Amino acid sequence: MGPLLCFATTGDRLLVRQVLYAPDGTLQALDASLRLSCSGYHRDIELRFHAGDGLAVPYLTPSTVTALADPGADDAPATLTVTNPGPDAVTVGTPVLDGAGAADWTVGPCS
Repeated sequence: MGPLLCFATTGDRLLVRQVLYAPDGTLQALDASLRLSCSGYHRDIELRFHAGDGLAVPYLTPSTVTALADPGADDAPATLTVTNPGPDAVTVGTPVLDGAGAADWTVGPCS
């Protein structure tokens, strides 16, 4: 069977229930349905990416933190923000400092 060529008909539809982008424009979640009608046949396509009831896709701003030139200096702390665009609560676990000289750094309380 060769390729099937169909053109848009009145029975075709695209329904986007949810789309979520991070601040940098990357796709975080998508929930959509597509119905194609062609030669008497219907094709239903479901597109889901990190989607569903109670979706919570938190993101960190900035996404990375670079080490300061002198970890022993009394520099201003680096602030990271966790944003939760979803409807459910997000629990932030214990922060981990990793890499060379990780013991030279500390993590302050969350607010």
